Order: sequence, then C-alpha cells, then structure tokens
Amino acid sequence: MDVNKKYSNSIIFKIFKYVNNAVVSFNDKMGKEPEGVISKFNITYDLFDNKCKLDIHKPKYIKSKLPILIYYHGGGFAVGDKKIYNNFCKTLSSKGFIVFNVNYVLTEVRPHPSSIIDCIKGANWVYKYGEVYGGDTNNIFIVGDSSGGHIAGLIGALCSNNDMYNNYNKKYNIKIYFKDSVRALGILCGLNDFSSCYNLKLPFIKMLAKMLYNCEDVVNSNKIEEISVIKNMTKDFPKTFITTTENDPLYCESLLIENELIKKRIKYKMLSFDKSHKKLWHIYQLNQALPESKICINEMIEFFKNNMVTR
Repeated sequence: MDVNKKYSNSIIFKIFKYVNNAVVSFNDKMGKEPEGVISKFNITYDLFDNKCKLDIHKPKYIKSKLPILIYYHGGGFAVGDKKIYNNFCKTLSSKGFIVFNVNYVLTEVRPHPSSIIDCIKGANWVYKYGEVYGGDTNNIFIVGDSSGGHIAGLIGALCSNNDMYNNYNKKYNIKIYFKDSVRALGILCGLNDFSSCYNLKLPFIKMLAKMLYNCEDVVNSNKIEEISVIKNMTKDFPKTFITTTENDPLYCESLLIENELIKKRIKYKMLSFDKSHKKLWHIYQLNQALPESKICINEMIEFFKNNMVTR
C-alpha cells in the first residue's frame, strides 16, 4: 500500500480533516463579506481531471485591467478546499485584484508531485485566460497559506531557478508559461519542507509529511531537495511578503524562509507578531475579525502594488 493511502485511511487523518476544514470555514466567515465583488465558481482548468477547478473573484466595476492574484489554500497538502476561503479571497479582490482561487489534487488522493503540477496547470490557465476576466497577465502575484504558502514558494523557485525548473520538466514534464510575469509572492504562515517542524509534538505533522513524500523516512528522502523552498532559492527568487506569529507551532518554518531571503538579498517584507498577540495562531489572517488580519491584508496588498510593473 502507498504510504499516503495508508495514512489517509487512518482515524487521526479523518479527525484532522474534519477539524481543519471546520476551523478554516469558521474563521473565513468571521469577517464581513465585502461588497462590490462578483464571483464565478468551479471553472475547470484541466479537462482531464474533474478535481482541477478554480473560482474567480473580481470587482464588479473595472475601469482598466487589474493585477492578478493566484491563491492556493492550505491544509498540509492533504485536506482543505477553495470553497472555505471564499470570504478571504473576496476581500483580497476588493483591494483591486482579480483573484483566482485554485483547487488542486490532495495527497489524500495522490502524493508529490501531483499538487504542484496541478497548481502550475492552474496558473498556466490563468496566464492564458486571465485577460478575459479583466486581469493584467503582466502583473501576477502568487499567494498561499500554510502548505499553500509552500506551493507559492516552490512556484517562485521554479520560476527563478533554471536548474530546478529543468529537473522538474525532465522528471514530471511540466511547463511554466507565466515565469516572467510573477512580480511577488505572499507566503502566509507558510511551510518550507516540514524539516524544522517534523519532530514537534504534533501527531499530524509527521503524518502530513509522510503523505506528501509518500514514504516513512521523510528526513532521509531524496525528494527533500525538490520539495524544499530554501534549497532551491536563488538570488532571482521573487520579491516576497511573509507573515507569521510566534504562537504558530510552524513558526520555525517561516523563519527558515526569511533567513534564506536575507542570505540571498531578496527584497521582502516580514510581518511577525509576538506572543503578546494571544489570539493569533497558525493562519491567523483568515479570521478577518482580528485587527491583525486586517493589518496583514493591507500590508501585503501595499507590498504587491509597490512591486507592479507597467507595460
């Protein structure tokens, strides 16, 4: 039996899936739904896989082309769904973006590299058709929370590291058509490769890592080289907005990414909240009833708009 199948049938996985989806959905509904945003749901971006769908959120009145924001949900690569991020993505759209919220196959079904391949297919679709929906395909921003942030980081690396891109292309036959249009990333309480948090006393962390890598010995897996964001980060890595909180059990993963951004002298903005912000936890920004969430959204949007280019 494949390792990912073994764990996806376990009780602990089923509990994690239920709790994650319930908590994210609850937090997403805490904020007030923005006015003036229209949505289209469940648009297929891969005709060969029924799971490959995306939602589009856009301001109701558009006078000119708006920058594009591609969003990938979190859930440890194993759970989660775009539909429980509707309010958050609508808020991002209300700030002047065409938001494409992308679903992808989960490790509950297929392990790495399926998730990243789907996400690239989704972004390629956005690059091809984005202007039809009022988007500026010359200004693309890629954002994700938790494992979605991991995906955003990997795509950023693939767009800027030719050796990594050629390796993925050779092994998995991928093509990226939007490489030169990515202006910045948003990594929200994101992961690097599970390495720094693997031995935390959280039973689901090891399970999620094993499902992603599809092996029991994650630490010594030969896949870690291609799954790690920092191991593939070069000086050409996209500009990055990153946020976390010291109360996040995965705080250490965000620090790894920040440290590598510093080493590579990449322009970035870190928004980190200390332990005095007791209501904050992992992916705090989804709960828009929190003032810190509003700060995060506004600072990320400002960072993106400051890094747009004109044709």
